[in-house]
Amino acid sequence: MKRALVLSFVLAAPVALAHEDEPHPPGEHHDAPKVPPPPPKAQAPGDHAHASPHGGVVVTVDKETHVEVVFGERAFTVYFYDAHLAPVALPTDAKGTVVIGKEVKKVVLPIAKKPDGTLDDHLVGELAVAADRNAAVVIQATVLGKARSVRVEKPAAAAAPAPKPPAPAATK
Repeated sequence: MKRALVLSFVLAAPVALAHEDEPHPPGEHHDAPKVPPPPPKAQAPGDHAHASPHGGVVVTVDKETHVEVVFGERAFTVYFYDAHLAPVALPTDAKGTVVIGKEVKKVVLPIAKKPDGTLDDHLVGELAVAADRNAAVVIQATVLGKARSVRVEKPAAAAAPAPKPPAPAATK
């Protein structure tokens, strides 16, 4: 019996000494396995703001890619950037979907051309929506060697103020 008591003390001593100077966190016991800490929270696309190089809406696609969409009256332009907002090679396989309310329309997103016929630095797509209506553009393309997809919301412009009624005609 003495031998068993001495053996149990010798086996338990290293465990006790291993935590000698460290307090136990709440809920930790010697017989409970340690729970690994949760992984760091990943940055979700779109959860930080960037300056807009062309006055459009800049959206984070993922940690490597950003997209800027500039909404015009009848069209929209799309610019692609890397993580540091440096322009990247334009995709040749880009497709778009315009969503206005419950209406969905597929659009072609070709690389825009300059007046002299050379390729420009952005894609262009048709968008026929009133300025005071919300819309969204979903863009799918291969950028920096990876297939990527992003949804960019077009904010509704403030409704134009109602025209003032004409002044009453002066009577003589």
